[in-house]
Amino acid sequence: MKQQFLFLFFLCFHPHKCQSQTLGADPYETPKDYQEVYRGSKNDVKEIPKIAKSFISEMIFVQTSITAIRKGAFRYMPNLTKILFIGNNIKTVESGAFDGLEKLRDLEISGASLEELAVGTFQNLPNLQRLELRDSHIRCIPKGLFEGLKNLGELSLHINVIPSLPEGIFDSLANLTFLDLARNRITFLPGDVFSKLPQLQRGLLELSLQRNRLRVLPPTLLRNLTYLEKLLLDNNLIRVLPPQSFFGLNRLKLNSLATLPDGIFVNLTSLGKLILSHNQLAALPRGVFTGLNKLLDLQLDTNQLSALDDEVFAPLPNLKTLNLRMNHGNPWRCDCNLCYLHSWIQGNSEKVKLSSQVSCKTPPHLAGQAVISLRENQLICPATLPPSVSFIPSLLLTSTSSQGMPSLLPPEDVPTAAQTTLSSVAFPIMALPTMPLPSKAGDGALH
Repeated sequence: MKQQFLFLFFLCFHPHKCQSQTLGADPYETPKDYQEVYRGSKNDVKEIPKIAKSFISEMIFVQTSITAIRKGAFRYMPNLTKILFIGNNIKTVESGAFDGLEKLRDLEISGASLEELAVGTFQNLPNLQRLELRDSHIRCIPKGLFEGLKNLGELSLHINVIPSLPEGIFDSLANLTFLDLARNRITFLPGDVFSKLPQLQRGLLELSLQRNRLRVLPPTLLRNLTYLEKLLLDNNLIRVLPPQSFFGLNRLKLNSLATLPDGIFVNLTSLGKLILSHNQLAALPRGVFTGLNKLLDLQLDTNQLSALDDEVFAPLPNLKTLNLRMNHGNPWRCDCNLCYLHSWIQGNSEKVKLSSQVSCKTPPHLAGQAVISLRENQLICPATLPPSVSFIPSLLLTSTSSQGMPSLLPPEDVPTAAQTTLSSVAFPIMALPTMPLPSKAGDGALH
C-alpha cells in the first residue's frame, strides 16, 4: 500500500514542473537528434520557422525574440509531439495557432506577457496531455478555452494574475488529474467549479490553490472529487474551514488557519502525513485527529499552541514522527494544563522531532526550559496570590505548625501536577515570603 500524505508546504510538487525554472541545469543545452532548439543567446529567431525536418518531434524556444504565435504557425510540422516556449516575450497567441498538430502531447508557454487567450487557441489538439501556461501575466480565462482537450491530464496556470474562474471552465477535461492554479489572485471559487470532474475514469488527483486570495472554501467544493489525493491551500486568507470539507485525501497543505473544526479530518482514513505548520492555531479540539488511524507524520510547529487537550493524540496509533518545533516553536505554557503533552513526550521521546527544543514560554521561572526536562511537580497551576507574595514553585505549604506558621512539605510529599487541579480548600497553595517576617513580641522563634 502506498504511503499517503496530507501535506502543508510545497513550492513545486512535480520535479519536472521546476525544470524550466532552473536555467542553470538546462536540459536543452545539447539537443537530441529529434529536437530543434532556438535560443536568443545562440541562434535567435523573431518568427517561428516555416518548416522542420520530418524527424524533428520536439521544438524548443528559449528566450528568443519571438513576440507572437500566428494562426497555423506549425501547419507544416505535423510530427511535432512537444513544443516549449520558455522565457520568450510572447504577447499574442492567435486562435488556431496550433492547428494541424494532432500528435502534439506537450505544450508549454511560460515567462510570456500574454494577459489573455482567445477561445480556439488550443483547438484541434486531440492528443494534448500537458498544457503549461505558467508565469505569463494571464488576467482572464474565457469560458471554452479548454474545449476539446479530452486527453489533457495536466494543466498549470501557476503564477498569473487570474482573479476568478468562469463557470464550467474545466467541465470538458475528461482526463484531468493535475490542476495547478497557485499564485494567482483568485478571491472566490464557485461551489460547482469542479463538479463535473468526478465523471472521469480516474479523476483529479492533485489540486493546487495556494497563494491566492481565497477567504472562504465552499462546503461542497471538493465533495465530488472522490479521487483527489493532494490539495494545497496554504497562503490564502482562509481562517476557518467548514466541517468535513475533505474526503479521501492523502495529501493536504493548509496555512493561515486560526481554528480547526472537530472531526475535520474524519474522512481521511488513508492519510500518512499531516502538516499543519505555519498556521495560527491556538487550540486543537480533542477529536480533531479522529479517523487518522494511518497517520505516520504530524507537523504542528510554528503555531500559537500553549497547551493540548488530554488524549488529543489518542486517535493516532501509528504515529512515528511529531514535530512541535522547527524554526519557531509554539508558546507552551508549562503548568498543569501541559501535563498530557509532558507525559506523552516523555513516553514517546523517539517520536518527537527536536524534543529537547520544545521549551516553555511561560511561566517566567520556567521560560526557556525544555518540556522534557521538567518534573511533573513543576507543572502546577497556582492559586491566585496577593501581589505582595511571590510564588516559589518548589516550596509548597499546605498546613500550619504548632506556632501558627505554615509548614514546609518535604520534597517527596509535594503534590503532583494532577493533585494541584483539586480545589484550593483541599490543597491550599501558598509561598514562602521573600523576606523574613519581623517577629512580634511574645512570639517564639521559628525552628
